[in-house]
Amino acid sequence: GPVKKWDNVSAGAGSWNWDRSKVTTGDFNGDGRSDVGVLYDNGQNASGVNQTALWTFTSTGSGFGGPVKKWDNVSA
Repeated sequence: GPVKKWDNVSAGAGSWNWDRSKVTTGDFNGDGRSDVGVLYDNGQNASGVNQTALWTFTSTGSGFGGPVKKWDNVSA
């Protein structure tokens, strides 16, 4: 059955809100397997700049790895 790899409850402060998440799939690391990607709206920073990040959960073939931030519009 399914194995819990990660959840926002155990992440504590800074956890994710579903309404700020856009989930998609794709091969984000070029290994031929479908990965999960989450485009996340981080809101605005102190300067009023909207912040967005792309997180990936890469496929291991039998499951998915934990979230890794691959891109954000502030440090891009």
